[in-house]
Amino acid sequence: MATPSEPWLGSKRHGCLLRKKQDHSMFENPWRNKYMCWIHGESLKMKPAEVVLIKSGGQTTEQVKVSGIEETADLREWTMGDDAKDTRGDKFTLIHKADGTKISLKAESAEQSEGWVKDLSKVMGG
Repeated sequence: MATPSEPWLGSKRHGCLLRKKQDHSMFENPWRNKYMCWIHGESLKMKPAEVVLIKSGGQTTEQVKVSGIEETADLREWTMGDDAKDTRGDKFTLIHKADGTKISLKAESAEQSEGWVKDLSKVMGG
């Protein structure tokens, strides 16, 4: 069940994805921004995130800490990018239908990326 501190709980799909910075310099890593992303109804929600490793009693657990401004993309206004560069392996790109704005995201694996693309495409009607 969703809570104010973890609104993604209970969503169809959620997880940490890297988001490509579109206006990066030549020497800057464009994939350094981590976001907690989740599908909420017909929207993709994104909030800056940090994964913290907590060691206790010989076990390591991950805890996601989110902060900053939550962004929302109405998926009815977006389409999946079909450029081979945008859909390589663990990456996928959303393109805004009206103005061509791009949101490029990267999952931890190609399998996770395929899951995101499948679920996002269902909401987009594709």
